[in-house]
Amino acid sequence: MKKNLLWMLASILTCCASMLTACSSNDNPVVEEPVIDNLAVKILGKWMMAETDGKPVPTDSKQVITYESGSKLYYSLSINAISDLNVWVNHCEGRYMIYGNNLSQVVELADANIKFTQSPNIISITDNDMYLITNNETFVDGKSHRITKDLNERKVRVTHDYSADIIGIWEGRQTSEEDVHSDGQLHRWEYKADGTFVYYRQDDNGEWVDDVNSMAEYFVDGVLLCTRWKNVGDDTEYRESWEIASIENDRMNWTAIRQKADGSTYTADFSMTRVKTEEEKTLTGEWFAVVNRKDYDEDADENDIEYLLLSFDENGVVTQNVYIGNKTEPLKYWERMHRHGIYTVDEKASTLTIENISETPTTSKYGFDKELLILNLYDEENVDRNMSIPLHRPSKAEKDLLAVYDISLWGDDYVGKWFGFTEHNGLYTYMMLDFTEESGLKTIRYSVYNDKVTRTEYTQFYNEADDDEYEDEPVLEIHSPTDYKQSEFYWWKVVGNTLTLGKELDDEEFISSTYHALTKADLELMEELDKKSNN
Repeated sequence: MKKNLLWMLASILTCCASMLTACSSNDNPVVEEPVIDNLAVKILGKWMMAETDGKPVPTDSKQVITYESGSKLYYSLSINAISDLNVWVNHCEGRYMIYGNNLSQVVELADANIKFTQSPNIISITDNDMYLITNNETFVDGKSHRITKDLNERKVRVTHDYSADIIGIWEGRQTSEEDVHSDGQLHRWEYKADGTFVYYRQDDNGEWVDDVNSMAEYFVDGVLLCTRWKNVGDDTEYRESWEIASIENDRMNWTAIRQKADGSTYTADFSMTRVKTEEEKTLTGEWFAVVNRKDYDEDADENDIEYLLLSFDENGVVTQNVYIGNKTEPLKYWERMHRHGIYTVDEKASTLTIENISETPTTSKYGFDKELLILNLYDEENVDRNMSIPLHRPSKAEKDLLAVYDISLWGDDYVGKWFGFTEHNGLYTYMMLDFTEESGLKTIRYSVYNDKVTRTEYTQFYNEADDDEYEDEPVLEIHSPTDYKQSEFYWWKVVGNTLTLGKELDDEEFISSTYHALTKADLELMEELDKKSNN
């Protein structure tokens, strides 16, 4: 009897299990997607549309959105994204809210009575990409104008904004057969800080004239450049958008994905060079002055003088050579100093700012008087040391004299910030060396391989040393960043704005590395690499 009861109980349990299984298989439970950690932080920054439904987005149909903390956003659109509305969407302010992995964002164009509402669902987000499914609705005069559902998008993070770099005059020639605005002639574009630009053509006499456009406006949001203009005698508004690939060493490169009438796409490229202003052309090169030290130091002897040689190059680097001594004393009692830095010219304010030569940037007023460059130096803490220095182009005799001083007088010419680059089997290495006057060496190294960036920073100490292996070159002893007692010896040489460091190997061979004076372009590159770094 007991055995029968056990079999009956087992049978009942089996049936119940079957019933439970059957009920479970007939339900459709809702599986909640995991909430992305720190989405409110990861989304901050500038993003540009790259793909929709797996296809590249033409440049004339792109959008850039910038998320700021506090639920504020800024929104920009290129022309065909809303071509039927004919509005200019330039950094328009909006707001957004985050609900789990979903966003609700609104941008209103009060002047045009237009409102954009968007409901993106973030599928995934990394430092560089964001995948999302978006539902959009556009309202005009309070009524629904257009609805877009389930749009699969990929946005890319924009790490550089070229809105300041583009300002100036640029020269180039559009020669693409597929570009509707190309005529194969050389033209100039002047981009101004107020959001307008001037288009120049050359007349029959070769003079640059701006008689083509009656209206010309632009904006840059990140890398997206949007332009619109009207020609004289024609009320038609033309628009064109590009992506700025780079601005470096006075060269600007554009690229764009264009769409043909049949729906196919092609890539257009355009390159321009910066046209230097007359003052920039005038400033570039070498300038020389003889300064009586008693003019700014009352304790100096009347025969104490300084020879000052300044050199401004086209990469924004200024080199300063100073020779200090007494006219009545032999050359061996003189001192020499070589330093370099980065200079910036503000033509409107007539100011010249030099960085990296001293701990704080030095700003002075400048002007030109015929063949002279006049520098007016101001020291807010020591007003008595304010002075005006007239500089002239050095003569051959003056250059020859300084060449003798360079050979005869020792100087710590390695002090300053230097930048170098190497490539080996696809591994790109960028290094910034900063030798200080206090015997410190700061090194920042970037290793780039397959778009992965590793940043390493460390500080060492160095001292000048004597080493019998290096008879012809001065030597630095550079100590290990982890153990001061361990060190290596390097010979060094500075020629112009180039530093070479080398050391002997065991087999009587040597290796050397070359670095150039740090430039503005190098600083911009380091900024980009810092953003991509995984450290």
